[in-house]
Amino acid sequence: MRRPGTGRRAARQAWVDSMLAWTRLSAVTTGPLLTRRSEPRVDFNAFRPQALDRAIAQPHATDPAADAVSGRWTWQLDRVGTPAKGLPALEHLLWKQPPAPRTAACAYLQALAGDVHDEARGLADAFQAEAGATRSPAQAADWFNGWANQWLSAVSRLRWREIEMPLKSWGMGQAPRATSGQTAAAWATRWTALRQQTAGGPGTPDGLQPLAAYLRARGLSAPADALVREAAAVDAVFSGATPATPADRLLAASARMDALAHVVDRQVAEQLAFQLEFSSDDGD
Repeated sequence: MRRPGTGRRAARQAWVDSMLAWTRLSAVTTGPLLTRRSEPRVDFNAFRPQALDRAIAQPHATDPAADAVSGRWTWQLDRVGTPAKGLPALEHLLWKQPPAPRTAACAYLQALAGDVHDEARGLADAFQAEAGATRSPAQAADWFNGWANQWLSAVSRLRWREIEMPLKSWGMGQAPRATSGQTAAAWATRWTALRQQTAGGPGTPDGLQPLAAYLRARGLSAPADALVREAAAVDAVFSGATPATPADRLLAASARMDALAHVVDRQVAEQLAFQLEFSSDDGD
């Protein structure tokens, strides 16, 4: 017999595992993440509890033949607004507003989980197909230009949206993943993925060529050394950071991330002549 709460604990752990996997994958939004527009479906950054409540209260169809576990409610999730979907909505339902079994809210939670799972499978297939693709020199240059701009956006997102804005404006209680208590884990996962793609280091996946190594292969040792140096500086101040970390240390970490980004948007951009683009994640 299942102990009370066991199902909820398992669901919460599944959410944490999925969130961290998503954070690693989407640290730099490129390839199928862009072409499939996965982020609005999986992790829209403007979750609204009121939109979630409206969505739960307005199923698109009923199914009298549905079993007692799934309930009598079904939703066409492509007709549900992004503020009521994805990982943030699941986080809210699992930690702040846990639904009773055999209710519309419980059925909606299951529908959301299924939607995220479907997108994950689609992404896996798309990334596998992309891995086998060949690019002409011009296509490779375009790909690098896009990746570099998305990398800059990703650093800005962590620095500005996930650290500075909550610290200066919202309060850390409103930081991403605060509802589940996973803000620190999400920060660490995102930064580790960014560092591995930038300077390499412990845990870098086999087959991944960090930007610093790419630059060295092209004879650009000075910006490569600067990337490694600035990434190490971020590690030194950001390692182990949590929402309870003193504000001056968090701001110091943000400043080091900004210095790292400047190596790319100044030295690397000049050396490789790629075009910088404005991003909505640019905070200042």
